[in-house]
Amino acid sequence: MRPLKSAAGRVQLRFEVADTGLGITPEEISRLFEPFTQVGCGATRRYGGTGLGLAISKRIVELMGGRIGVESEPGRGSLFWFELEMEAVESLPASETGPVALDTEILYKNAAATGRPLRILVAEDHETNRQMMRYMLESLDCHADYAGNGLEAVAAWERSSHDLIFMDCQMPEMDGYTATGEIRRREAALQTPAAARVRIIALTANALKGERERCLAAQMDDFLSKPFVLPQLKQILLRHVRPSPPAAVPSPGSAADRAVFDPVKLEQLAGDLGAENICEIARSLLGDLRQEVPRLQQLAAHGRRQEIATVAHSLKGITAMLGLDRLAALFGGLESAAPDQQQNMVHATLGELALKSEAALNRWLDQHGK
Repeated sequence: MRPLKSAAGRVQLRFEVADTGLGITPEEISRLFEPFTQVGCGATRRYGGTGLGLAISKRIVELMGGRIGVESEPGRGSLFWFELEMEAVESLPASETGPVALDTEILYKNAAATGRPLRILVAEDHETNRQMMRYMLESLDCHADYAGNGLEAVAAWERSSHDLIFMDCQMPEMDGYTATGEIRRREAALQTPAAARVRIIALTANALKGERERCLAAQMDDFLSKPFVLPQLKQILLRHVRPSPPAAVPSPGSAADRAVFDPVKLEQLAGDLGAENICEIARSLLGDLRQEVPRLQQLAAHGRRQEIATVAHSLKGITAMLGLDRLAALFGGLESAAPDQQQNMVHATLGELALKSEAALNRWLDQHGK
């Protein structure tokens, strides 16, 4: 599909399907859109059918005010196309290079500003509905978390930062109306500015008159009626996701910090998984290091090689993920070193490197106010 032209809220679209088959002669093309016409109807024909498909397609396209056709050459395949003029779903401003396409990257990635996809929370108790939402949101390059009832939705909102919440109205334990009220109550207690409060979109199969008003009265921001299709979901995101401010450039830190710590890894994780979650993991790692480094020193003093390797292995991966690259490399060495080498590495290097790494990680946590 590609746009041909647009004006006054209308857009002309062209849809094309191409193949690399036998192709069609000009004589056959002239009969192709007539009822009960199938080209290539010889004794060796392998496929059946009524021959009505293209005739019906032509009638539908013409009823919609469009046109349909085919371009083909024997031996070189065929290209079938149709063109329709439709109402533009969303009017986007023109850039210096021409009209801006209404595509996924422009709508959702926000990559230039944030370096991360949109974070969506879906509160929905029906597994099949959650699966459908997952496929839709993944097709739009969104990252989504899921809750099975209102209580889980409130907990997920409190645990992590989301750009938008899709809230099913009818759920067990706590329904969507109550969950929305609880989130709004907690936002008020935190004195969250109105512009910063999370956007909540009602999901409901109830099409009764007044349902939208009920959702808005419950302090939801909009209403999406089931069943819905991908373009409707896009429109909700277009309408309610606010442009994100440019991502802050991570502080390079001191030369001593840079020698033991790569903050870019943590910034990327914070963007992907939420700053609150990464800060929690970082604090947990600091606790592990304060416990395990003295333990490694005791094990090295007694030459207990296999236990040293086990502890080092458990710490190697997470320290590398959080940017403590030199410490991760040391743990990797301890995992495979001989006993005398392990003792030298633990006594000569581990204690000082662990202290420097912990200090650098603590400074990153202080800078992020967590």
